Amino acid sequence: KALDAARTKTAEGKNVKFICVGKKGRDAIRKTGFEVLSSYADVMGSFDFSLASGIGKDVVSGYTHKAMDEVTLIYGKFVSVARQVPLVQTLLPVEAAAPATADSAADGTSAQGVSEEYTYEPEVTKLLAEILPRFVNVQIYRGLLDTSASENAARMSAMDNATRNCDEMVGALTLLFNKTRQTSITNELIDIVGGAEALK
Repeated sequence: KALDAARTKTAEGKNVKFICVGKKGRDAIRKTGFEVLSSYADVMGSFDFSLASGIGKDVVSGYTHKAMDEVTLIYGKFVSVARQVPLVQTLLPVEAAAPATADSAADGTSAQGVSEEYTYEPEVTKLLAEILPRFVNVQIYRGLLDTSASENAARMSAMDNATRNCDEMVGALTLLFNKTRQTSITNELIDIVGGAEALK
């Protein structure tokens, strides 16, 4: 999914760079020829919010200093133990939610606030400068958590399948062993009975 998105952006004439979390993702991207701006290998086994904050700080700094004009987060979204899906989410620029309309009022949501004005303290630019990095950090952390949950779910499913296959194989081999043993015992009894009959 990440490579598809990167190729689409490259076709649009954009220069794509990756920030990779995890060794497998980093190694896969390096083989494609795309530039790895930074990587965080061997962190998915144990991470906390500080990892997301560090990545978020680099991303926001690159965006505000015009080194990046768009930031996309791609991660494995955990849906259930049996289902994980790749998700592509644009982090920056942040897209504003569509304003409420009369149609949304008809389905139970409020259309109020379309023309209302609000006073912000501190002013909007200062408020956004504080909230935006936090928003980015939280979204990155969510992606890390979802990816970790997806990986663990996939591993758990694989282990369940392996255990089930192993149990089936043990059952089949036990049955084969018992049949072979029974055949051997039967043959020995036939030999003993045949020998006894011959002595008569």
